Parts: sequence; C-alpha cells; structure tokens
Amino acid sequence: ISSLDRASAASDVYKRQFEFSHLLKKITFKVKAGATFDAGSNTAVSQIVVKNVKTSASLNVVNGTLEFSGDADQSLTLSGNSTTITAAGASVPGCLMFEPGTSFTVSVTAGGVTYADATVTLTGTDAGKAGVSHEVTLTFHRSGIVPTATITDWVKGDDAGVDIQ
Repeated sequence: ISSLDRASAASDVYKRQFEFSHLLKKITFKVKAGATFDAGSNTAVSQIVVKNVKTSASLNVVNGTLEFSGDADQSLTLSGNSTTITAAGASVPGCLMFEPGTSFTVSVTAGGVTYADATVTLTGTDAGKAGVSHEVTLTFHRSGIVPTATITDWVKGDDAGVDIQ
C-alpha cells in the first residue's frame, strides 16, 4: 500500500512511503490424540484441506483494500508432512492464509482415513480478522475430529533471496 508525499513545497521530488498490513488471516494446525484415539498407533496426517473458500481477490493499491470475488467453492490444501498424531499434540509444518472470517470447514486425511467436514469456529479478540494468526488444534477421536482454535503471534520466517535476470 503506497502513498506519495511531497518532500517539500519548493521541490518536485517525491518521497515514496510503503506501508504493509496483512489482509488475510493466517491458520496453522496442531494435531492431537483425544482420549478415545490410540496415540501409540503412529497415525500420521497426510493432508489438511480447508473447503469452500474464495481464492480470487483484487487489491486496490490506492486505499489498501482487498476485495474477494467469485463463489466460495475452492479448496486450499496443506500437506501434513506425515505429522504424527500424539497425546501431547504436534504442530503441522506450514500455514494457510485466506479470506478473513470466523469459521471454515476442514477435512483431514490421517492414516489413510479421511475425516470429513469438521467446522472450525475462531473465537477471541479479533478472531478471524485480517492480520490475525490462529493455531487450530485438531483433536482426533475414534469417531472423528474436534477442532479448537487460539490466536497466536506471527513468527518471522527465514529471509530468502533470488537473482532476477
């Protein structure tokens, strides 16, 4: 999001200022065995799918708004990276970022079984808002999964560089 400010009244030089704000919510996942799930079974999560989301958006660079369009009929997939479901809980590497909102539906594949259509409801201060990160704990039970969510701080990742030629 940018704006131009005149550096001085007597000069034709412009100073460019860039301001960045997150316009999506960030979701990370943790998988945990509930009381009726065998934590010693070494069951691993192979994928997590967030269903029925909008994936098309337009950014207005003048005022910094992001407007989503189209139907909420797309899916976002996060590889489970073979994260084993444990009694203490294990964090799934990676994250998904998508349109703000307080609820969404997930399907999880673990141990070759798909646990379909669990509804995640985000709660707490600023729940589901743009720029807010949530950790969703997926608690596995013999009959399905029960999701819960907490708000977490964003963590700075490693820097990356690329040569553009």
